[in-house]
Amino acid sequence: MWSEQDCADARLVRRRTAFIEAAREAFLNEGFERTTLAQVVERAGGSLATLYKLFRSKEGLLTAVVEETTVSGEEIVRDVGAKGLPLLDSLTLMAKRFQQAFGETSSVALFRILIARSMDNDDVVREFCEEGMERAQAELAAFFAGRREVIAAGANSPEELAALFFALICHDHLLQTISGVTLDDSVDVSMRVRFFLRGAALAV
Repeated sequence: MWSEQDCADARLVRRRTAFIEAAREAFLNEGFERTTLAQVVERAGGSLATLYKLFRSKEGLLTAVVEETTVSGEEIVRDVGAKGLPLLDSLTLMAKRFQQAFGETSSVALFRILIARSMDNDDVVREFCEEGMERAQAELAAFFAGRREVIAAGANSPEELAALFFALICHDHLLQTISGVTLDDSVDVSMRVRFFLRGAALAV
């Protein structure tokens, strides 16, 4: 049987979800600057006091919206790693999932809003990017640490491999997401993964 505290916690979770969904719609349709927290509350219900309790500020709400909308690198690595595929297939699927995540329209729009906010508060973007990348690289390092091919090769640490993989696979896609510039796609992700494996002496 649920306690009174359990019910209160569940209501708070539902309210948080409603705030995020309302804010996402407002940010995408009206822009961050033109959206007010009062508008978000009007769409979602609840109160400004509850919104501030959950997110502290409009920037905090934006960060939560981006985190909830975009698929994290950590999730991608964990999901693909759980499939038990051969190393080449695992890394190729991860690379393609990253490419897809960077290209998703609403994610791109929200990420650009977040980048634009860095003109006024660069801590917001720095914390979001650094923490997200650190978690994704840590998850990928753990994936490499459990692979027999990496253990047998012994040339690079799992942490080094994770950093190199992200630099080779994700750099161009992230730049395209931020800038909107269409980059040369003549070198596809499958070719990059094979290049990475050869360079790391992990060719299969």
